[in-house]
Amino acid sequence: MTDMRADEILTEIHVKPCPANAGSAYCKLKRKTGDFATAAAAVALEMSGGVVSSARIALTNVAPTALDAHAAAAALVGQPLTEATLKAAADAAMAICDPAEDLRGDIAYKTAMAGEMTKRAIRLAASRCK
Repeated sequence: MTDMRADEILTEIHVKPCPANAGSAYCKLKRKTGDFATAAAAVALEMSGGVVSSARIALTNVAPTALDAHAAAAALVGQPLTEATLKAAADAAMAICDPAEDLRGDIAYKTAMAGEMTKRAIRLAASRCK
């Protein structure tokens, strides 16, 4: 629900710029351009000296609603990005998935793809940290 009254309109939104050491990415598995995602992950990172200082991870299309993957993000904070930390974050992301089976894939496939999209988005977000 919005906090606006029926006679109000939104005229401005102020967004704080990201710090210089931040990067973000959204990776989605799809069959074709414009298609709904089979599984997707959005990641926002801040890096300092090769170590993750802040992380947020969200998953889409792997549960009835979007998921805030707190444990996956926590697996990264204070750590360098290694295959082990990527795996820990992906495992934590997959642990909260509850996808519906459909023509895009079964539950195991969608869950595995959520982990893969999480890893890809982390790598891409980290590459964008300056």
